Amino acid sequence: MLRVIHFSDPHVTVSPRSLPLRMLRGKRLVGALNQMVGRGRKHRAAEMKLEALCAFQRTWRADTLVCSGDWTVLGTAPELEHAAQVLQPLRASAEHFYSVFGNHDDYIVDARESARVMARFGAWLPPAWSADHAWPRGCALGPHAYLIALNSVLPRRSPLDSSGYLDTEALGRLAERLPALAETYPWLLVMTHYAPLRSDGQPDSPRHGLHQGAALDELLQTVPGALVLHGHLHRRFAWLGSPQTVPHFCAGSLSHAGREGFWSYEIAADRLRAQGMRWSGDKFINDPQQSLELRR
Repeated sequence: MLRVIHFSDPHVTVSPRSLPLRMLRGKRLVGALNQMVGRGRKHRAAEMKLEALCAFQRTWRADTLVCSGDWTVLGTAPELEHAAQVLQPLRASAEHFYSVFGNHDDYIVDARESARVMARFGAWLPPAWSADHAWPRGCALGPHAYLIALNSVLPRRSPLDSSGYLDTEALGRLAERLPALAETYPWLLVMTHYAPLRSDGQPDSPRHGLHQGAALDELLQTVPGALVLHGHLHRRFAWLGSPQTVPHFCAGSLSHAGREGFWSYEIAADRLRAQGMRWSGDKFINDPQQSLELRR
């Protein structure tokens, strides 16, 4: 049986006061001020929570770890380097480790900054499907599950706009591959950073949600065994689907104080068991209210 850990939004950071002023321009300046007065307190124990996830992994021994983005807060070069160091033990703890970018990683509208993120963390992405490295990306996790990664991050200039976007061409390429993948693998795990839906099954707000999220759901409705993994919303939840949607698993935030958690999955050909994990004060433990099973 395949074991997978899905976590998100650890928001590893360095103090904005330690960053050169030239890095804190535009949207980053607003983000830095927000971090100093609020967000920083919420994620101040991020490194300790990552160490606790490592401790859980040493016992549970997942085959694959997946992260749905937001490794940092402002996406600056010092933060990205620090996040790479802090996350390295997790990367080394499992046979496979895959991630996508979050909006706090590719944070501002700057092609050079985006290229820096790709250069530093491109190795964390699932393998490319094409020579031009276009999205989607994906790979088999085992005989019964295939991971598909979609990039939903489109950096915005406005500090008031934190929405995401799925590229129409990427959705078209996904549609072309889905039938063959569905014939081969009972479970298709489609990972993106942004949330197509909130925990009540409704779309998030236009300034915070995922544009084209409904199009993704409509596409995946044609595929038995498809489910969406994401982060961005900091409370862990599962939306088990409706006639218009497929199951969605939000990992929440690994480090957000009072909301810490992630999902663990056990995957066989005929079933997928999902167990929500919560923070007990010094370690991660099973949340008995979030234990469920999907059947094929």
